[in-house]
Formats: sequence, structure tokens, C-alpha cells
Amino acid sequence: MDSALIDRSVLWPADNTRVFHDVDQMREAMSQKFQGHRFWIDKSVNNFSAKVSYNRLRSLGVICTSINEASHVDAGELEQIFVVILPLSGSRELRLGQDVAIAQPGIGAVASPNERFIIDSTSRLETIAVRVAEQKLKDHLRVLTGRSVKGRIRFDLSFNMDRGNGATLRNLTEFLLSELVNRDSLLHSPIAMRSFEDTFLTALLCGQPHNNSVRLEARTNIAAPRQVKLAEEYIRANAHEDVSISDLMRVTGVSARSLFLAFNRFRQSSPMAYLRMTRLNHAREDLLRWAPDTSVTQVALKWGFTHVGRFSMYYREQFGENPSETMHRLTRTPNAYRN
Repeated sequence: MDSALIDRSVLWPADNTRVFHDVDQMREAMSQKFQGHRFWIDKSVNNFSAKVSYNRLRSLGVICTSINEASHVDAGELEQIFVVILPLSGSRELRLGQDVAIAQPGIGAVASPNERFIIDSTSRLETIAVRVAEQKLKDHLRVLTGRSVKGRIRFDLSFNMDRGNGATLRNLTEFLLSELVNRDSLLHSPIAMRSFEDTFLTALLCGQPHNNSVRLEARTNIAAPRQVKLAEEYIRANAHEDVSISDLMRVTGVSARSLFLAFNRFRQSSPMAYLRMTRLNHAREDLLRWAPDTSVTQVALKWGFTHVGRFSMYYREQFGENPSETMHRLTRTPNAYRN
């Protein structure tokens, strides 16, 4: 990862960054951010200075750290969390149990739970770390495979950040950080954030080798039309709610992959496209029953479209006119009857 290409205001925004000159305060802050895990930072660091920003999401937590000197960090045993490490500058030796790897710009790492995790650096460090809840990741693996997960998931320790899935994880993280500082970002919508986090978890599970990778490579049977109909019924009944692939997996009893294949085969579409179409139909019904205080924005937000411009684009594609044109056409009709 070329740190020169990253806007520092995105990594450490003024309203979400703490600066430390005391090692003990830094220890306490890091322990809190990682669910109570005790971080021991070597007190021998001279002229200690560090800065930390943290964003806690639904399934993920993103922490950006900068330490001005060589350091020794002992995180103890990671319990119930994975940590994806994306180095920006500096080199560090990572020890996870018996495994050892060097992480530096271009080479990232994934630390798995239930192993002692130690980081030793010989120079100044800048790092993005993504905390992933273990149970959320196991639940997502179950959704992807349609099978329960027994035991712990354990990833290979290191990965290349400049190509393949490693580059995808890096790009997703950079995108997330840049959007979180944008108050108008779609990611401030719970529905959009849930979709993003699902994408990140999928990229991690499908791209970084782990002890359950073979499950994702196994051939999946296409769901029968009955499962498609169950999904459609659930979407129609819950279009006003936050509907996810996990919900459809639970309702239909098949994996996400099976459901996507079935929708593609029998509907030439996808579950999320059907959800969008259903919401657009409801939105049109509301516009057709307009009230004086009704606005396009209100209708869009009601049906889960947090970006009004994108809502108008989808609406125009489906109905051949803009939402405002629907309202304008109808507002002329009552006057015509009055004349």
C-alpha cells in the first residue's frame, strides 16, 4: 500500500483522532478498542508519540494508528475477533502463536483468534487494522455455504496487498474510510452499511485461504423455484424493512450462492434486484397517492433509497419517467376537474 496516495485527513480526521504522549494511556485506549484485550506497549520507547482514530461499525471496527518510534506490542490472545492488518509505513514482525510473518507496505496479515499476537517494529509505524467479530464472520460463512461452522476459522497469516483479493481488501478499506468522513455518504445508511460489511466479509472469506476454504469451493445445487417464491414473498412482506441476503437465507433454507443461481436461472435477475423493483413499485404507489406535503425525497427514504439521485435513475429506468414527473402529472389532474 502506497501511503503517499492516502489522504491523511481520511485516516486521522480531526474530530475522530486522539493524540497520545503517554504509553499507559495508549495501552488503555487500544485495549478498549479491541474488546478489552490488553495491549502491552514497551515503555522504553523514547519521546513517545502516537495518534489513533477509530470507527466502530456493525460487524467491523477500523482503527488507524501511528507510532513515532520502534515499539513492542503484545495483544495477548485474541478472543472472538480477527484483525486484518494493512501496513501503511514501516516494517514489523508479527507472531501469531507459532507463525511468524513480516508485515510492511504491500504485505498485510490476518490474525486469527485464540493465539497470542505480538508485533515488533524497528521503526515508525502507520497501520490500518480492521477488527472483525468472530461470530459475525462464522455466521456469514454459514450464509455463503448453507452449512453450520464447527470449530474456529483460522486464516493463513500473510497476504499480498497489491494484487488479487489482498488488493480488494485494501481498496474496500480505503473506500470505507473515505466515505465515513463524508457526511452525505450513502454508507451512513444502515442498509448500505450492512451491504458493505457483507461485501467485506465475503472478500475476506473467499480470498484469504483458511481452514474452511474448501467449503466455499464445493459445488452448490441450484435452489428449486419454491425457494425463489419464498424469497419473493418475504421481500414483498418486508420491503419497508432492512432485508439482507442473510434474512433470505434463513427464510428459504438455502445458501446465498444457491439463491443467486436460482434467481438468475428462473428470474434472470438477483434477489437484491427483485427487492429494488418491489420498493420502486411501492414508491410509485405512494407518488400516485400524493398529498400536499409529500416530496420525492420523503418517498425515496421511506423505501430505503438514501441517495435520491440514484432513486430517480432507477425509477426512470423502470417506469419511463422521473418521480417528479409522476407527481407533476397528477397535480394537474385535480385542477382539470375543478375547471
